[in-house]
Amino acid sequence: MKRSDRDDEPLPEPDRVPGAPHPREATRIIGQDGAVADFLAAARAGGCTMPG
Repeated sequence: MKRSDRDDEPLPEPDRVPGAPHPREATRIIGQDGAVADFLAAARAGGCTMPG
């Protein structure tokens, strides 16, 4: 069966743990406080731009 024949079925997510939120749904990056602070400081200073 081709993928187009079953578009209504969700694709499997091997990195999902039953009963836990998926990593992409995280609102906090655990153990990365320093990296987050550096990123925010660069963004506020204008040293960080998004491609586009």
